[in-house]
Amino acid sequence: MTEPTIHERPEVWLPRLRAVLEEQIGHYRELDALGEKQSGLIETGDAEGLIGVLAQRQMVIDRIAGLNGDLVPFQRGWDVLSTMISDEQRSEMRGKLDELAALVKRIGERDEADKQSLERKRDAVKRELNGLNQGKRAAQAYGVRGANAPTDVPLYQDRNG
Repeated sequence: MTEPTIHERPEVWLPRLRAVLEEQIGHYRELDALGEKQSGLIETGDAEGLIGVLAQRQMVIDRIAGLNGDLVPFQRGWDVLSTMISDEQRSEMRGKLDELAALVKRIGERDEADKQSLERKRDAVKRELNGLNQGKRAAQAYGVRGANAPTDVPLYQDRNG
């Protein structure tokens, strides 16, 4: 008789899967909280604060990415592994996966809204800058004098003779 492999012993792999999922959920909750903070900073126009939050988010995303590799063996073998645990344990794992999915969805939706908000702000600044440039060109075309312009030069000239 051969020794059962780790995949044949849920008492060995299930605690590891549970721990990885709980750690993932913790990281996604942190990412969600940072996303809320990010939205507020975008709304107030705090670029420096936003850069800091984005750096924090990247660190959390890197931790999540590291854990994703730990989940691969469980994902690949889940059809078989899930038959080795009780209905209660399967329900617990399903609950954790559902919570992860809800967090990912909420984070994605907020990030999309933040992206659109940033694009609107960018477009507004672009329009404002274009308006300033047009005003400057119009002032130059009409010969409006600046504060330091010499006053002995005629403001209007007849260029047709």
